[in-house]
Amino acid sequence: MGGFLRQSTQADRRIGPFLDKTDGVTEETGLAGAGTEVSKEGAAFGAGPVLGTHDSDGWYPITLTTTHTNTVGELAVKVHDAATHLPVWVHFTVLEEAVYDAIFAASAAGYGTAQTGDSFARLGAPAGASHAADILVIDNLVDDLESRLTAARAGFLDNINNATLAAAVFPTDPADHSTVIAATDAILAAVGDVPTNAELATSQAAADDATLAAIAALNNLSAAQVRTELTTELGRIDAAVSTRATPAQVNVEVLDVLNVDTFAQPGQEAPAATTTLGLMLRYLYKMMRNKKEQTSSAFKLYDDAGTVVDQKSTVSDDTVTATSGELGTGP
Repeated sequence: MGGFLRQSTQADRRIGPFLDKTDGVTEETGLAGAGTEVSKEGAAFGAGPVLGTHDSDGWYPITLTTTHTNTVGELAVKVHDAATHLPVWVHFTVLEEAVYDAIFAASAAGYGTAQTGDSFARLGAPAGASHAADILVIDNLVDDLESRLTAARAGFLDNINNATLAAAVFPTDPADHSTVIAATDAILAAVGDVPTNAELATSQAAADDATLAAIAALNNLSAAQVRTELTTELGRIDAAVSTRATPAQVNVEVLDVLNVDTFAQPGQEAPAATTTLGLMLRYLYKMMRNKKEQTSSAFKLYDDAGTVVDQKSTVSDDTVTATSGELGTGP
């Protein structure tokens, strides 16, 4: 993981190591200016920042702009070039500004730090048009909760109303706690019939008995039932196996490739250092069959028509050693 980023804030980071695709060890140091791609919170990859000047050991700097970091959540950055280096990727987590600052800003107290002492807010002006309007919002939420209860519990919250809440939250005399206590007692009386531990244990035991009965039923399967299920599954296995090719069928296909199928000669190109066995055999056939020219400085291999040079190499001879270079593409 690449660490945390602040939302909509530019950030400089390092990405790497970039290693050669052939041996997976050699560091790639000439990739400055290469493009990256980014994915924000699982979205499709799009254009990302370019690699800066190589730092060391195959690592490069990138600058993530405010556009790259404008989405909270995972930010994936990848660089993929199969012809040059192994894939490189890193995952960052973008945090909202307030959350990031609470954790990483200078002298940050840490996100979620509890308030202490006299720093708690006092009850101030109403959030809505009035205290009565605020209480009505609370009452509507309680009514919604009551409507979700089962029929057996439907009446438990009937005693919670505007007057009860007003008396509990806004007593006439702030020092008169008896009003708050009385209102709390009224609420507790309304919801007092909650299940006891014994009642909960009885309900759990009944559920356990039903589960054990279902498990016990599995032990009552007859031999005939088991045999029927096994026969059905074996039939499916036989059907699957019967669709597989036999050794004789495979042999026929191999002979067909060797003796019937035809393949074109390689065209004008530089033979790759690593390629398929089939292409290697086609190059040998082309070398044996097609027109060739040899001069004191060059070797040329022509196409089937003998008019176009498909491959060529340099040659030299110092009267002691004759050297023929690696074949490259024509003409």
